[in-house]
Amino acid sequence: MKNFIRFSLLFSVIALGTLFSCQDEERVNNPGTASLDKNALLTQKLQSVTANNTSIDNVIDSTDCFTVKLPVQVLVNGQTVTVASADEYAVVEEILESTSTGGTVDFVYPITLITASYEEIPIANESQFVGAVSDCAGFEAISCIAFDFPVTLSIYDTGSQNPFTVAIDSNQEFYLTLMNLQEAEVYQIQYPVTANNGLVVINDNTDLDNAISSAIADCACEGETILSDGLILYLTFANEVKDLTEIANSQPIGEIQFTTDRSDNANGAISFLSGSADNQVVTPGNPNNDMLQDGAFTVSIWFNRQTPNFDGPAEVLFRTNLLDIVLEGPNPEIRSPKVLAADQIELVDQDWIEGQLFGQIGVWHHLVVVYDGSVLSLYRDGELRAEQQMEFPQSMMSPNFVGGDFRGFIDDVRVYKRALEIQEILQLYGLDGDVNTCLD
Repeated sequence: MKNFIRFSLLFSVIALGTLFSCQDEERVNNPGTASLDKNALLTQKLQSVTANNTSIDNVIDSTDCFTVKLPVQVLVNGQTVTVASADEYAVVEEILESTSTGGTVDFVYPITLITASYEEIPIANESQFVGAVSDCAGFEAISCIAFDFPVTLSIYDTGSQNPFTVAIDSNQEFYLTLMNLQEAEVYQIQYPVTANNGLVVINDNTDLDNAISSAIADCACEGETILSDGLILYLTFANEVKDLTEIANSQPIGEIQFTTDRSDNANGAISFLSGSADNQVVTPGNPNNDMLQDGAFTVSIWFNRQTPNFDGPAEVLFRTNLLDIVLEGPNPEIRSPKVLAADQIELVDQDWIEGQLFGQIGVWHHLVVVYDGSVLSLYRDGELRAEQQMEFPQSMMSPNFVGGDFRGFIDDVRVYKRALEIQEILQLYGLDGDVNTCLD
């Protein structure tokens, strides 16, 4: 019996060694099953697929650079919430959605950050967290394909000629196994493997490469994002409420629908139905979407009034703690674009009034508010309508709100942490309605 066991083990080792001894021949004759090493392009793609999903917890950390190790305590609008599992991110979202005055999420330090490569970084305070985010180099993950585990790898050390197998049970194990491969080691995946809950069947390396390439195509943006430099909020309202910068988790409050945008794209703009004060989209504030973080900002927004609701309060298009972009007039018959800033400056679109646009409904208009550090300017439909010198107080300018006492359509809301030039404002005015669901 002992001799039989020894013989079986010897046979297994010889068989596994033979499997890899012909690896060069396999690369020529059957690339679909060829061995791979740590520098292979397919290995790099596998690492992008199995890297830590750093966007899963954006509702608490507002960044794709890391995840926060659980459990963690957070203060959501001052309310202490313990997040012990990924399922409890929804608890934070519910609190933010139920708060008509906006929301902030703060950590109870210390916390631990986990990078895309599963490295853990201890963080003692808010300053260290902001520094870690600013130092983030980014990582291009592939999230539209997920392996079904277990996956088995046959690994062979070409130096010691030592073969062994590894059973992989998670993305983290897969990623770290590939990352820790030695230069002399090659590996083969024991096929078939499946992905996306059995919907994708992979029989060899060629199938695997094709599946990952298809996933990249599925995740890719449909079109180029124009003028993305300095964007800290971008809401296209393409059949969803989502900040495409992924800096924060924007949420709708009250009754909304999606409607045709100015370029006749179906479900390409948001429609506020009730017109109540809390019928709006709220974007929680954090240091990364503070509009005054670099001392200048730009807000760009398209609007289309649908109801001549002249008797109510000012119709809010965009609002922060220091800035209001509204429709309001000197009497109930006139509703013109107006900017109220820091309780000290009021810009009024007099051309709207003089042109007798008054309470115009059913027409798309483009508003841009620019602050360059000393002058606040209001543009409508590509032309300067009002400007005035001013200085904002040194304060964080977030969170922000879109809508409120407004019954109509809004689209393509952009906020920049810089002042756009007139050529850029005209470029935005000339763009078609954007129905992208991601930034390229």
